[in-house]
Parts: sequence; structure tokens; C-alpha cells
Amino acid sequence: MNEENRAIAAAWDELKDSGREGDNLVPVKATFAKNPRDVVSLRLGRDELREIERAADGSNVSEFIRTAALEKARVGSDASVESASNPATIRLLQGRLERAKESVEALEAELNGSVPAARKSKKARIAKSA
Repeated sequence: MNEENRAIAAAWDELKDSGREGDNLVPVKATFAKNPRDVVSLRLGRDELREIERAADGSNVSEFIRTAALEKARVGSDASVESASNPATIRLLQGRLERAKESVEALEAELNGSVPAARKSKKARIAKSA
């Protein structure tokens, strides 16, 4: 600590000891978040980020990462039931379910030697459902 900083610290210590450290302060109106959040830095490789962006499927990547991390942290706890009603968790699970369905269809088609429904044209799917 240099001499100037020592002098400033000594002046504040003197004010604090006298009980007058707030004499020149002006009250301000402030609001605080009910649930303040911390900011966390995360290093990702370009390929890792692209993979996460694809998995987020158009939703906010930060929200996706937060939801996925909390989901992983809460597995087996009572909180996992509560997080299931979170809209981001619902979107995440819907995306996983859709990709799983497509994978199952592709595997079935491969076993049967046919074209999976996901690869058929929209016209063919509409005609089949009519």
C-alpha cells in the first residue's frame, strides 16, 4: 500500500472510530432483485458451443445451460419434480423426445429397409394421415 492509500485508509478509520462515517452520504432509493444471480464464466471450445447451440434448438443458450446444469444437479432430489414445470426444461425435454423419436424411426426403417417418416416429404405424410 502506498503513502496516499495509507492516508485515505487512516482518514476512513478515524471517521469510523468517531461514528461519523456516514455524515456526508446521501440516501438513494434502490431496488434489489428478489433472487439475485451470480455471473459465471465458462470456457468452451468452438465445437462444444456449436453442439450446445444445436441442442438448445433456438432457445437462449444461457438458459439452456442453466437448466441442463440444474437438472443434472437435482437428479434424484425433490427439486427435480419442481424443475419439470419450468418452461425451459419442458422445451429441453420436448427436443430430446423428438430427437429420440426420430432416432427410433430411423432404426426401425433401417431394420425394415424403408424410408423413415422424418425423411418422407410433407406431402406424403399429409396424404397418409388423410
